[in-house]
Formats: sequence, structure tokens, C-alpha cells
Amino acid sequence: MTLRRQVAEAVFAKAAVIAEGDSDVGLLHGLAERGDGEGLDALGIAVVKGHGKRQLLIPWAILTELGIPCYVVFDGDGRLAARKIAQGREQEQAEVAQRQAQNENLVVQRVLGLDELREPATTVGPIHTVFADTLDTEVDAWDGFVAAAQVARDELGDWREKSDDAYRDAAVNTVAEPPTVLTELMARICSLAT
Repeated sequence: MTLRRQVAEAVFAKAAVIAEGDSDVGLLHGLAERGDGEGLDALGIAVVKGHGKRQLLIPWAILTELGIPCYVVFDGDGRLAARKIAQGREQEQAEVAQRQAQNENLVVQRVLGLDELREPATTVGPIHTVFADTLDTEVDAWDGFVAAAQVARDELGDWREKSDDAYRDAAVNTVAEPPTVLTELMARICSLAT
């Protein structure tokens, strides 16, 4: 039902961005609103949550078939096994998760007509952005973002570690400029409106 609602909104947009999850969507909206930014809604760009890498291609296929320009943002999950082990998973389980993420990378890239790489490097391209590991890896390197997101979570009373509202607020209010990859990503997304 959520996917149907989001895709329905995107059908009437000038363009659509399809990202993996809530925090990704919040961050993209916040980046567009920085400074004097109009925001993606004002530009006629819908942001659709794909519910993980596996589900990115469903809204992409629907919207592309309808002639809506789409931009896909996804994680390459290059350090997934290490994250799983740090979370207490067994080595074998972590390696299985890593191989599964690599296979999903291949599928997404194949459908988008890109070079198929099991472990893609961080790339901002004409129709997609992929992060070598995760979007969180990029925002963790953004001076002040993590602290701003925590302040926003506290003010909102939001218990979620990856709150879309906190990510949006932090993206708007972090004083330091975003990392280059995020600036380039937003330039690509905003160009879809023209």
C-alpha cells in the first residue's frame, strides 16, 4: 500500500528519485532544502522509497514505462559483512549476506544498463548514485551531521536511530557543507526538473 501511494504521487511529478529507505528519503529532502533551496516537492521531483535494494526496480520499472525520468540511489554495501560481524553475526552468516548484497548490486546495475560490478565504487552518474558502502558512511564523514541528527531526534522525541525526520532536519541545519558526493548527487537530482 505504501509503495502504491508513493508511486501514485510520482506519476504526477516531473521526475522521481528512488532511494532505499526512510532515512535516505529524509536526507535527500533535507539536502534540497539547505540554504535557499526550494525543496524537491517545489521542483516537481517525487522521492520514492524502494524498501531496500531489492525493491528499487519495481517503482523504477513502473515510472520509466510511464515516461517519468527516474534517478536511483542505492548502497553498494561493500562493508556489509564487517558490519554484520560487529553486530554479533557469525562469520558465515555475514559472508552470505555480503554475497547476497553483491548479487543484488549486479541485478540493479544490469537493469539500469550500467557496468555490472559486485562491489561498485562510490559513483554519481547520470541516472544513478551508488555508495561503495552506505549513505550512512557518507553522512558520518560530514562534519557535524551526526550530532545534528542526534539533537533533532532528541527534540522530536524520536527513538529511531535512522529517523527520516532527524536526517532531514540535520541535512538542513548542519553548518558544514555536505561532502562533495552529496553535493554532486543533489545537482544531478535537481537537474531532472529542467
